[in-house]
Amino acid sequence: MVNVKKVTYEKLHRKHLVRKPLIFGVLGSLILLSLYFLILTLANSFQHAIQEFFRLWYWILLLVIGFGVQVGLYVYIKGFVKVRSIVGATGSVAATGGVSTASMVAC
Repeated sequence: MVNVKKVTYEKLHRKHLVRKPLIFGVLGSLILLSLYFLILTLANSFQHAIQEFFRLWYWILLLVIGFGVQVGLYVYIKGFVKVRSIVGATGSVAATGGVSTASMVAC
């Protein structure tokens, strides 16, 4: 019986705490970068968007990477709360999920 619970926990851990945050973090970064190019293209031109990107690439990439990390951490916390609620949640884990949600909305 202990093995069944351990296997279930390990599957949930891999699914919700490893793959999902990584995928969503990369996806969030790509969406933000695409949004940057879309807005500058609509405002001026695609050539202008490329020029601005090459002029400010270090700031833009830092912003995009930071946003991806933030999205990944948000998804990680939500997955952690989900895994703990299935295995056995504590009040502090649920509170951490609420704080993470509030800080993501504030950001």
